[in-house]
Amino acid sequence: MSASAEFAVVAAKAGADQAFAPDSGVPVLTVDEAIAQAVANNISLRMADLDMRSAADNRSANRTRRFANTQTITSPIAVPDR
Repeated sequence: MSASAEFAVVAAKAGADQAFAPDSGVPVLTVDEAIAQAVANNISLRMADLDMRSAADNRSANRTRRFANTQTITSPIAVPDR
């Protein structure tokens, strides 16, 4: 059974009959806290975030190479008299 299916079964059981006793030693989480923990511990989401950051870094590096800093000379060129 996949992790999401297990979560759905546990969530359904918890919502259906409130099987968890307050003195069981298991911390009671709100839905928002449970989602926050799931997102924080999801390796696929972490990898996707790192991929996005890597792509942004690569884009910045490529932009720097593409638009290289060019220096212009602002002083007039001296033309010798003939």
